Amino acid sequence: MNRERFLAAVSRLHSFINYERQPPSKYGDAEYNLDRMRRLLAALGEPHARLSAIHLAGTDGKGSTASLCAHFLSRLGFRTGLNTSPHLEDIRERFRIDGAMMPEETFVALFERVLEKLPGEYAAPPTGHGFATVFEIITAMAFLYFAEEGVDYAVVEVGMGGRLDATNVLMPRVAVITQLGIDHTRHLGATLEAIAREKLGIVKPGVPVVVTPQMNVAESFVREEVAARGGNSYFVSELLRPRVLERRGDGYVFEFLSPDDGRRRVWRHPLPGDHQVANACTALLALWRLPEFTEGMPWEALQRHLLDFSMPGRFEVLARAGRARVVLDVAHTEQAARVLLRTLDQVFPTRPRRFVIGQMNDKDTTHYLQSLLRPEDCVMATRVDNPRARRPEEIREILVGKLAFAPEQVISCRRNLARRWILRCGRRGRRSWWW
Repeated sequence: MNRERFLAAVSRLHSFINYERQPPSKYGDAEYNLDRMRRLLAALGEPHARLSAIHLAGTDGKGSTASLCAHFLSRLGFRTGLNTSPHLEDIRERFRIDGAMMPEETFVALFERVLEKLPGEYAAPPTGHGFATVFEIITAMAFLYFAEEGVDYAVVEVGMGGRLDATNVLMPRVAVITQLGIDHTRHLGATLEAIAREKLGIVKPGVPVVVTPQMNVAESFVREEVAARGGNSYFVSELLRPRVLERRGDGYVFEFLSPDDGRRRVWRHPLPGDHQVANACTALLALWRLPEFTEGMPWEALQRHLLDFSMPGRFEVLARAGRARVVLDVAHTEQAARVLLRTLDQVFPTRPRRFVIGQMNDKDTTHYLQSLLRPEDCVMATRVDNPRARRPEEIREILVGKLAFAPEQVISCRRNLARRWILRCGRRGRRSWWW
């Protein structure tokens, strides 16, 4: 495969409307059009209708929970597709089967087929709305890929919201609602209830809905909304009742009740954080609602498979053993920042902290920083590689002007300089901090 063809296909894809890089000013059927998605899928032979899917929506935790669902199913012998967004480094991360990314030649072939079938009035890369978006094309490619590869299950993460998301054409076996909170207020609404209703838009009549333990929204509200849409809700907090027993840097020991037999089980999760325990229990409950597992779950095998789970960007520690601990985490909302702070306090309670932070300009950066930082912390503000990125100088102004950090605690820098500094920390340890 000529890599130039793959790169040309990616470039052509990004000539379409990309709401991940430039969100629309409005949120409605013109911008997020499920009829447009259905027409495209119909032209492709309705690949989504051939999928046994687990469909996940939520503010935080849906990527980890989706990856756990796919990991468990794959390890148990089911051929499993995983469609998540956004990607960290390679766009093919969004299309995985049994953990392996889509080959470059397959990406090119599927992209060309989708373009060929794209209804003419949606096909020309425009400057306005009403045309196909990058996410719609990617979602169609994922559905086509999984259907033609004959996966047993497809685990699909919502892009934004739920009700109008391109993935919401699915009729899943199980729907999952992860942690709900404030995010994308410009599009989903200014209140938790409004945002929750958009995300609960993935609920379908008669479909089991697994709900992770909620910190911000009353579970009674979620139960009522699910029932109003004809879904059947299953709450992790009621059926599994997870509880963390021991918190260590190499993972957390936790207990839960298995929903099929009510037995108390004590497991270890390799990723730190109370939230990761909740994510694991949510994935387990989602599996239990699948037809293959309603009579019983292979608990011993699942425990082994959890121990070999890993995920980039989720409290990912890059350097250990006497060096500075360089931790990568994708937390980008106020509630996720609180969770990250709590995990740092649990795993590295006495270490000084230096943060490298980049944010999008549509995020509540002030409350995010308030939720994450201690008064003694230092910050390097940088810019994310995205047109939506907030300028480093703006982040510095918030920290010094609004949050009363001393000027010497905060510096702003270009992205390449921040990257080199992170790598240097991992090699040389604490002496590499330059302030």
